[in-house]
Amino acid sequence: MARLEVGFPEQRALFELLTALKGKTPPVVDSDDLLEYSEELARAFCDAVGISFSQEALTWEAGGDPFAHN
Repeated sequence: MARLEVGFPEQRALFELLTALKGKTPPVVDSDDLLEYSEELARAFCDAVGISFSQEALTWEAGGDPFAHN
């Protein structure tokens, strides 16, 4: 199975679609900010999308296949 890449044009189209469908701007997370402000950004994101924040989600065991959960 081929893996599809999502570049900037696709991300922009998705952003615009979600904005139009929901009538509000979807949350966007900058990876540099996520590295620097992990907990604060994770909490804000969870709040924005209506899910519970889990402190345990900020750490995990190294290794594993990142594509195993597709």
